Amino acid sequence: MKKIDLPIYRQFATQSIDLEEAYKDLASGKKKSVPFGTIDLSVGKDLDQARINGGLIIWSAICLEQKLESIITAYIFPKTEQSGGHKGRHFFSDRIIKADHFSYAVKKNLIIAIVHDDSLVEGRDKDRLPAVLKKVMEFRNMFAHGDIMFEDGIGCVLRFWSGGPKKEVLTDEYLENIEECFRSAHNLIDQIISKI
Repeated sequence: MKKIDLPIYRQFATQSIDLEEAYKDLASGKKKSVPFGTIDLSVGKDLDQARINGGLIIWSAICLEQKLESIITAYIFPKTEQSGGHKGRHFFSDRIIKADHFSYAVKKNLIIAIVHDDSLVEGRDKDRLPAVLKKVMEFRNMFAHGDIMFEDGIGCVLRFWSGGPKKEVLTDEYLENIEECFRSAHNLIDQIISKI
């Protein structure tokens, strides 16, 4: 398979510069240029990995959403109706559940209702399910709509909007928390699939 090469840009944030003072130095001839610092080009590898991680986060969220769709469809059209290609099931799956207005939030709420009504997940897992499903979409939105950049002295950061401007430093610990959240969400949903 070909590795695609699409246009992307790298953003770097440097330490602040006193532009007024720099302009005076240039105007007086004291300096012929203003140094903006140095950029270690090896940080490009970290930025590339951060973007790859972001793509995986988005794709894993899509896979989870597809699992939610399959649970809802199987719940409304039980296995006895699935055999033989039930026309209503296909219409529901293709025209309703995959429609733009049938959002992730709606699917999440239906899954929670199904789990509650049929006791498909018990105890602590039942309590965790709404939180991890919500967090998956928050991570997905952060990476889908945020900006990944490198900040001098900090490393790779994700800047995004969530009720106001936010910033997360993409440390290994932070990324491990994301992994744990996604694993937990997929495992809980897989438990539900096995019971539908």
